[in-house]
Amino acid sequence: MTGLVARLRSLAQRLANAAQALLLAAVLITIADIALRSVSLSGVPGTVDLMQLAVMGAALLAIPAAFLTGEHVAIDLFTKSLPVRAQQALRLMALALGIAALALIAWYGAQQAWREHTAGDQTQTLGFPFGIYWLPLLAGMAFSSLACLALFGETLVRLVRGEPDPPAEAAPADPVA
Repeated sequence: MTGLVARLRSLAQRLANAAQALLLAAVLITIADIALRSVSLSGVPGTVDLMQLAVMGAALLAIPAAFLTGEHVAIDLFTKSLPVRAQQALRLMALALGIAALALIAWYGAQQAWREHTAGDQTQTLGFPFGIYWLPLLAGMAFSSLACLALFGETLVRLVRGEPDPPAEAAPADPVA
């Protein structure tokens, strides 16, 4: 299971890098729009459409990396004093709830995406089909579900074997700093 988690972490890191690129694109579009509006009567056509898609994509594609690296918000004030096996059992319950919630979001999101697609509605400015706005949600939730499922399996194996959790991985150094 550890090999699967490692491969998922690698893919999640690539998705997080793509999310960063989407945020950079959103910033550049905003700067170009402001610059154009300062020298003319119009800005970048479809700025709102492009911004919404970029920000949604960035947020939702970065979520799996947070799960797989343990960088999500966790409140361990009470659980850190529990025995390791109790902590692992609680983590399994949390992961099971996470899998269920993420899978339900993906399922209902897919249904809504299909309704949007079949209705043929489009954005007013660029004519994007509304269905594409659901693609980042579907990809992010589906991959997050898979990530939590792999972590569930890994934690379950450690619990059954009586093995402690591995030490938290240090975050990679920031190349900009």
